Amino acid sequence: MNSSEPRVVVIGCGSIARAHLGAIPRSCIFALCDRDLNAAHRLRDEFELDVPIFDSLEAALSATTLDCAIICTPPATHFELVHRALDSEVSILCEKPLALSAHESYSLIETARDRELTLRTSAKYRFCEGVRAAKSLLETGDAGAVRSAFVAFGSAFDFTRSWHANVALSGGGVWMDNGPHALDLARYFAGDLHLDTLLDWQCDGDLETEGHVRLLSESGIPIEILLSWTRTLGDHFAVLHCERGTLEIGWRETVWRPHKGQSRRIAGRYDKAASFAAQWQGFVGHDPRLGEEDGAHAVGLIEDIYRAASSTKCDSRATSPLCR
Repeated sequence: MNSSEPRVVVIGCGSIARAHLGAIPRSCIFALCDRDLNAAHRLRDEFELDVPIFDSLEAALSATTLDCAIICTPPATHFELVHRALDSEVSILCEKPLALSAHESYSLIETARDRELTLRTSAKYRFCEGVRAAKSLLETGDAGAVRSAFVAFGSAFDFTRSWHANVALSGGGVWMDNGPHALDLARYFAGDLHLDTLLDWQCDGDLETEGHVRLLSESGIPIEILLSWTRTLGDHFAVLHCERGTLEIGWRETVWRPHKGQSRRIAGRYDKAASFAAQWQGFVGHDPRLGEEDGAHAVGLIEDIYRAASSTKCDSRATSPLCR
């Protein structure tokens, strides 16, 4: 891939594509692709782009010379689209999750390696100011080691009005939606993880709308993750309890609260646009924060969580096959 000015096609022209397009230099955008051509036209007009529009990846690949594809389609489409792009010698930045199973994810990674192409899963939170500041305190030793952590993503989301309600497209509920980011963030701070306990699981129809789990790192660090589509979960999306104090990584600010001494603000408000821009630079610059197997690790953990949910009695409202 030409790392200075890669020729990019954006596949899928919904809301997440807007975030990616806002992060990419206009000179790098060579095509838009969506089965809904009206959506592609709206996005092209919104960003005032002079690029061709296609209704399939095959059409884009046959008509345009491309270096990179950014995949912004629903999860169930990712495996096939990534596979086709790799077969055409195109590197990929894929929205989470990379695929619906660890087996599919690792097979894509192996294909990319064999073809000497770049394949990465979007991990925008690794690039936000608050996470960078917290990671710096840990790396310098000022905070000491992480002793425990809590990660939470929650908001009232009417999933019934979007493709998320179609499990054939979404692959799951709130854990398939926000789980990849939450698990990746936990792993970024604590290392490789495995599932310890399923603490709570609530469903609406065929999809889980809230799930709370406890995981353990290889060194025994306990991590709790709570995800919800039914309620807002506060000002902090990650809280790290460390040897020398507590790191609160939030939407409004990130604060270091030492056991001794005064608390101090170490980062400002979460900036989505800046995080996407930094992620894009990390992708083209081969930043190690975008690891080759990070997306696959998250998918494997989500599979473990779904297996645990399938064998556990859930909330009485649950009717999902995952909860039986």
